[in-house]
Amino acid sequence: MHLQLDEERALLQDTVRGFAKEQVRPHARTWEEKGAIDGAVLDQAWQLGFATLGVGPTFGGAADKDDAVPSALSNALVLEQLAWADLGFALAACSPLHVTVPLALVGQEGLKREVLPGVLGSTSLPRATGAWVEAGRTYDVRAMATRSTPSAQGPVLSGKKTLVPRGDDSEITVVLAKTRGADEPAAFEPFVLLGKNVPGLSRGKRCDVIGPRAVPLVELSFDEASARPLAHKSGVAHAQLLERALVGSAAASLGVARAAVEYAVDYARERRAFGRAIAQNQSIAFMLAEGAMDVEALRWLVWKAAWKVDRDHPKGESALAEASRAARFGADLAFRVSDACVQILGGHGVIRDHLAELFFRNSRTLAATPGWFMV
Repeated sequence: MHLQLDEERALLQDTVRGFAKEQVRPHARTWEEKGAIDGAVLDQAWQLGFATLGVGPTFGGAADKDDAVPSALSNALVLEQLAWADLGFALAACSPLHVTVPLALVGQEGLKREVLPGVLGSTSLPRATGAWVEAGRTYDVRAMATRSTPSAQGPVLSGKKTLVPRGDDSEITVVLAKTRGADEPAAFEPFVLLGKNVPGLSRGKRCDVIGPRAVPLVELSFDEASARPLAHKSGVAHAQLLERALVGSAAASLGVARAAVEYAVDYARERRAFGRAIAQNQSIAFMLAEGAMDVEALRWLVWKAAWKVDRDHPKGESALAEASRAARFGADLAFRVSDACVQILGGHGVIRDHLAELFFRNSRTLAATPGWFMV
């Protein structure tokens, strides 16, 4: 593994970072208060073209070959920058990756030709998302209650998913469901629901959450909802998608953690007490230094896990251990440093004039929602 991004990925990182800094971060508080994101900015994010990377030309992608697959590392770079600017925006802008990545990776040939060109060729953010998260204390990305059963017309889904980003008006929804009794990777498969008014699909009201409020997060209920199998071969999709979902969670955590540390550093340098900047106080300086070190450590965990996902895909080897470590450390770190950010800001940390309380609320949701992101 090289400890430096290649030219293409470095350019991608710089492009998205600039977009996030100029077009997203300045509006994060306004969108949070309104509960809605400017659709034009979401369209601009989609037009950056990150979703087309690693998808073959026959399917509307920018890759040279049709057997190319999306790079987990490239998508993790994008996700970190957008989550740094605003986690809600990252959820909305990256929600179609729940469709494009699984289809490009393990999708049936006919389904790929039917769905991908329209999604990737759209100049506006597609109404596409993924439904993994389930309500309840026992939710685990490795064990889900939503089930698929065969019928004369094809598979039907039964169960509930919650906190589905942009699920209020999605026209393409990828749902992970259990296909048999055992709680093992091969027992879960991705299914596609095409259309907004799928028989058996009910959309609940918008969830009232402590986390990102700018993006609609809704509950979807399935009562023998008609679906189509996504994967070209049963029993192979879940393990690969699980690794990518965990890397996605870690990358989002990295973005939030970095945002909190940088915000605290800037504040501590400017805020003066007793004749000097509070950053010169040893206790605060130690908190800032520890947070910066941990963010750097998390970045390498994320990059290593993503690199292993990309490297070992052709070999069929697993990157689950690396992805799990990154996701767990990332969720813990994002909460810890955002809490430290609030403490350093003192009274300013809990009022809406500053973003510290937004980082804190957003970080708290990341540990409970593995499967929210896909790289």
